[in-house]
Amino acid sequence: MKGQNLLIATFSVWREKKRTAINGMVEPLLTFFFPEFETIDLIDGAHPGDEETRTRFEYYQNKKLKKTDFAWISFLLSPFLKLQNTNGTQIVFKLRDFLSVLELSIRKRKRYDLFIGLESVFTLSGIVLKKLGVVKTVVYYVSDYAPNRYSQKLLNNIYLWLDRTCCYYADFIWDVSPA
Repeated sequence: MKGQNLLIATFSVWREKKRTAINGMVEPLLTFFFPEFETIDLIDGAHPGDEETRTRFEYYQNKKLKKTDFAWISFLLSPFLKLQNTNGTQIVFKLRDFLSVLELSIRKRKRYDLFIGLESVFTLSGIVLKKLGVVKTVVYYVSDYAPNRYSQKLLNNIYLWLDRTCCYYADFIWDVSPA
């Protein structure tokens, strides 16, 4: 795939204006794919409970960060994100993540050979982009699958439905979860 375009959609925990190594897998993914891709666009949604609620876009070319930008949808949803900014699953953050991927594809107006979505909401947006012809191949990266993730039955059923949908429609599943 040398010389082609990669889009990674993930999240990470930020502390003191720096990305930490807690979840999100950003640095290992970039390090792994830098030799294979000329351009990598990264969507990094701040984790609920962080000091930051905006989604960051990073654009890499030839292994170097060329530009950093923030998703407009983060600004539009900012009041709701700040209200719900506690550690754990927050629906407004999931909506922000899904819409951020669509926003980046509209803003960049380019096609991607490979899309890697960490967890189901990011992957679902990649599947939509594939249906629209923006993405060629979708990888569903699963880092912490749990069949009984939520005690609320409805929330857990939505989680399982999202996971199942991504498993059916993604081209590949990259599962690092022991479950």
